[in-house]
Amino acid sequence: MEGFDPGPLAVSVGECKAFLRLARDDDDALIAGFNRIPNLTFEVIADAGAIDAGGVVAALAEAAGQTVAVTGDWPSLTGHVAARAGSLATALEPIVALAAARVGGVGGLTLHGDATAATLIPPDDADAAHPGVTTPPERTSRAAAATLPDVLEIGYFDPARDFQAGLQRARRGDAGGQVDHRDLPMAFDAAVAKAIAETGLARAALRRHRRTVRLPWRHAGIDAGDRVALEGSVWRVRERRFEGFVVTLDLDACAVPLPLLPQADAGRVFAEALVVPGATALHAFELPPLAGPLPVQPQIWVAAAGASLGWRRAIIEASVDDGGSYTAAGTAEAGLVMGTALGALPPGPRDRWDGHATVDVELLSDAMWLESRTPAMVLAGANLALIGDELVQFATATPLGPRQFRLSGFLRGRRGSEAAIAGHAAGERFVLIDTARLVRVDVPLERLGGVVRLRALGVGDAASVETARTVTGRALRPLAPVLRVMRDGSDVRLGWLRRSRAGFGWADFVDAPLGEDSEAYRVEVRRGGNLVRALTVAETGFTYTAAMQAADGATGALTLTVAQLSAQVGPGATASITLD
Repeated sequence: MEGFDPGPLAVSVGECKAFLRLARDDDDALIAGFNRIPNLTFEVIADAGAIDAGGVVAALAEAAGQTVAVTGDWPSLTGHVAARAGSLATALEPIVALAAARVGGVGGLTLHGDATAATLIPPDDADAAHPGVTTPPERTSRAAAATLPDVLEIGYFDPARDFQAGLQRARRGDAGGQVDHRDLPMAFDAAVAKAIAETGLARAALRRHRRTVRLPWRHAGIDAGDRVALEGSVWRVRERRFEGFVVTLDLDACAVPLPLLPQADAGRVFAEALVVPGATALHAFELPPLAGPLPVQPQIWVAAAGASLGWRRAIIEASVDDGGSYTAAGTAEAGLVMGTALGALPPGPRDRWDGHATVDVELLSDAMWLESRTPAMVLAGANLALIGDELVQFATATPLGPRQFRLSGFLRGRRGSEAAIAGHAAGERFVLIDTARLVRVDVPLERLGGVVRLRALGVGDAASVETARTVTGRALRPLAPVLRVMRDGSDVRLGWLRRSRAGFGWADFVDAPLGEDSEAYRVEVRRGGNLVRALTVAETGFTYTAAMQAADGATGALTLTVAQLSAQVGPGATASITLD
């Protein structure tokens, strides 16, 4: 039964429970996975109307061999997707969050829906004090508004569109900066999804408010997770303490119920999405070091997606022996945004914002979307994309039509990719970098310069989709230094500042970290394209004396090139300057 995948099978909740129970009874291996959903892949769509989310919670718990008592009121769903093996907590988390349920129970797990009644606290009771204390140290706090998302996106499955993936957004005023995206494995109408998004923003605003109150001992029955009504507001108890016949409650402003259902557009219906997974598109590339620890071996990143809305995932395999054997590298999941550049991104500056260049891109699927981001968000790392071989960031994404966007407001040559700024052409790849959705293939260092073959196989592929990549060790190569040159009589003094793949930030008054095992540079002098001198230096400077020039026959135009050395891959990216 391990790995069983019947595909997009629509069953009722009762049928789902019976199927899971049969699978668990028939397979001892599943029993050993205590407190885990069996490794089955299917979808539960509720075939005569809505289902209660609390019933889904109970069904999932029973499938994992657990008993969970469900009380209170829970929202209605049209369906729920259980498409991954994992812990029971992982499966229940989105439902519990949607219902703002609280955990309770003694000797067993109980989940209470959000509609449980609030205990009314008389205003005069909210100033209790320990004996001898005249003024209770009550506290009220509010977090900064900057901690709130400006936009909340809800991904869901829309029954009005044959249970295809849908997206609804809620905005805080006219704000459009910080975006919080949440994918819910549930099915409901577009209006409900819109209400969930609006409620989520309201809940986020409420969570800014916290309060501590002290109550007389007669309120000792209030426990953590309970709701209390105080001075016209509803609060949830985060923590409860009882000392000296005083009940101290730390309170969070309580989640609000779903508002009246707003108007929302479900979008177009693509009737084939559930039955046509579609073919896989595949890209393989190397990247400079991204955030996190420096890599110690070559890395190839694999991007896979499908043009069909029914495309969900593909298994990625890699071969380092020219296709003689393949090993599993990972699974590419739906959600990665990629496509094609419709024109050539023109050259631009690498040391400041490029406010002139634009490029139009066409995304692979109607399910994909690009968002504009504020300059501050871009500087913090947002909208990092690969266009051809250049890493860029963009601030503005203007929709032009189905799947088409015009990108502008660029930061160019990010993370040392400036060599690719001038090499763009129409038709090259566009990939929005999301390492959580990319598959990373670590390559042995001895395969540097060799070819790695990669293939992907999705449900909709008649045969595996293949590509190959020559391993350059891009993530291991030092960045090009920044050169400066001056003449001292007939001598040429060349100096430089190192750039480090271990530090792309700009800390004031601090040198870039070394990033390599030792500091060394290769310096080359060329005349008319011919190499006339090459040497290795440990300092960030070199004087090309008049005597050296005479010995090299260096007359006319000279080109001086500097590259930092790596103990693993040799010279990194080069910086050059030409002198007459």
